[in-house]
Amino acid sequence: MAAYVAEIEQQVMESLDRADDIVQASLSGLRGVTEQIVRFLPELPVVPFAELIPAPREAVKASFNVADRILFAERRFADGVVDAIAPVTEKLMPWTVKSRRAGKPSEAKSTQTQRASEAA
Repeated sequence: MAAYVAEIEQQVMESLDRADDIVQASLSGLRGVTEQIVRFLPELPVVPFAELIPAPREAVKASFNVADRILFAERRFADGVVDAIAPVTEKLMPWTVKSRRAGKPSEAKSTQTQRASEAA
């Protein structure tokens, strides 16, 4: 089963790599359109409190930071569910006992990675 999962994961990653070429081409086209449009935009008056509106890059960064934290919390919950039902799954699926024990070090690594990303 682990080999099957690894093969699927590899195929997904290869698909993402291929999709990256399309993404880069799309971004290149978007830059070209933006360069044309920006020439026709009028100067806008200064709006009170405009500096309180986050810059697009800051908004994207903040959104993904929140998404990362939510995903980490969901992962921690899912891992807790798997641990909580382990006595049942081990009895019904005895071949999972080894994989459950093997999964523990990656959990520690996942926690370390999360703490490092929160510190950044």
